[in-house]
Amino acid sequence: MAETLGALWRKLPNLESFLPTKEQQQVPRAIQRPTEKHISDIVAEYREGATIRQLAVKYRIDRVTVSKILKQNGVKMREPYERTS
Repeated sequence: MAETLGALWRKLPNLESFLPTKEQQQVPRAIQRPTEKHISDIVAEYREGATIRQLAVKYRIDRVTVSKILKQNGVKMREPYERTS
């Protein structure tokens, strides 16, 4: 039985090949402080129809920060839609 288990063990693939590499682990960093370019992009994308949540994910900032940016730049906020269940 031990020989059979040993034979099966040797047939297993190298498990290290399943571990993520450093290249796969790299995630874009969150912006520390939005630049004028970030702010203008956020405002433009919101006006084009992006949601606050989508912008927060894209720019890796909190939804409250996105809302503040929009309000500080005089953007009229859209009403959240009502979900029907």
